[in-house]
Amino acid sequence: APLKASGITWDEASLHEWLKSPKAKVPGTKMMFALNGDDKKIDDVIAYLASKK
Repeated sequence: APLKASGITWDEASLHEWLKSPKAKVPGTKMMFALNGDDKKIDDVIAYLASKK
């Protein structure tokens, strides 16, 4: 529900912010996996998702 109510237009920058710190970007958000703020891992996830367009 918090993500739906956030009104965020998702792009690489906003996705990076959210993956780096979900609760800071969208309070009330929960993640089932941890990237521990690792920019390289976050960039890899975003690149993977972009390749699936």
